[in-house]
Amino acid sequence: MIEMTNFVYRESLAWSALTDLLLAMYPGLLIWNLQIRRKIKLIIVLLMGLGIIATIFALGKIIDFGIVGAGSHAFLGNLFHVIEMWVLLIASSAAPLWPLLKQLGKGKR
Repeated sequence: MIEMTNFVYRESLAWSALTDLLLAMYPGLLIWNLQIRRKIKLIIVLLMGLGIIATIFALGKIIDFGIVGAGSHAFLGNLFHVIEMWVLLIASSAAPLWPLLKQLGKGKR
C-alpha cells in the first residue's frame, strides 16, 4: 500500500511540473502575435514565464522525494514547495496589479 502511495505522489509531482511548464510557455505563443507594443509583449511573456521557475522547483521536489523517500519531511522538499507557491502567487498577482503600477509610474515623471 505504501509503494502505491509513493507512486501516486510522484506522479502528481510530475503532473504539477508538466502543467507549470506548459502554462508558462503557452501565453507567450499567443501573445507574441498580438498587435501591441513590443515592450508590453515582453513584460507579459516574462511575467507568465515565471512558471518556468516554478517548474524548476517542482522538479526539485521530485528529485528530493526520490532521494529522501516518503514519510520524511525533508527541509529541502518543503523549501522547494514554498518557493514554488510564492513564485506562482507573484506571477498571478502581476496582472491585476498592472493598472496600479502604471499609475505609480506616471506619478514619477
